[in-house]
Amino acid sequence: MQTIQTDKINKIRTLFMDCSIGEKDRTKEFIKLLDKTEKSNPVTKAYQAVAMAYKAKKAFNPIKKIDYLKSFNTLINEAVEESNKDPEVVFLRLTIQKNIPLGLGLSRAIESDTNYLNEQKTQIQESELGQDFKEFLIKFLEKNNAVTA
Repeated sequence: MQTIQTDKINKIRTLFMDCSIGEKDRTKEFIKLLDKTEKSNPVTKAYQAVAMAYKAKKAFNPIKKIDYLKSFNTLINEAVEESNKDPEVVFLRLTIQKNIPLGLGLSRAIESDTNYLNEQKTQIQESELGQDFKEFLIKFLEKNNAVTA
């Protein structure tokens, strides 16, 4: 059972990375997979929150966009709290909040998440996230001036 869960979360991470670099055809697959995934732990809940943010990006109706972003905000904040600030979950919140218009008031954790991830840099590099995902995470932080040397 653990291998199935590990395989699934690795697939979710890969899809997330693909979506983040602009592979739009993978976004639909990412959303579909997360729609069928239970919120069994904070990490999957965080990825479901990200799927909500991607739904907002794809929605045409402005009210639907706001609803999806509010769902994202609720789910991601619950996931961060439930995970005791797991660096992966905090990173997911940061990646989306960096792309939400500040005027919506849903990007309040950017500075605190950035500082936290700076403090956790060694833990991230020693984690079992998978080398590709760790490199992706660190590159994102460096690109966004979130990690200091």
